Amino acid sequence: MALDRRPRFQDISLDDAAATVEALHAAGAGAEEITANQQMEALVERLIGALPRELREPLTLSTVEELTSPEIAAVLGIPEGSVRTRLMRARQVLKEKLSAVLEGKRGR
Repeated sequence: MALDRRPRFQDISLDDAAATVEALHAAGAGAEEITANQQMEALVERLIGALPRELREPLTLSTVEELTSPEIAAVLGIPEGSVRTRLMRARQVLKEKLSAVLEGKRGR
């Protein structure tokens, strides 16, 4: 059985991206670290923008507007189960795309 030696990346919380940059600055993080986090935040924002509308809307309502699944269902006029499914799928797609981008940069 071969061991998978590829680097593992942590899940990135979409809810805390801006707060992370502020916390780094407050903790005295260096300019390089803050810049890297700002670049990561911009990348995540671009990836969210590239999601299909049916995935992007529930994700935005959940993470930016901080609405609950029932509230999102009411806003979008779809069943609550569909909201949860779309949120899970949106996060899965983002994780896959982010991992691909980060692995591509490490492979250079």
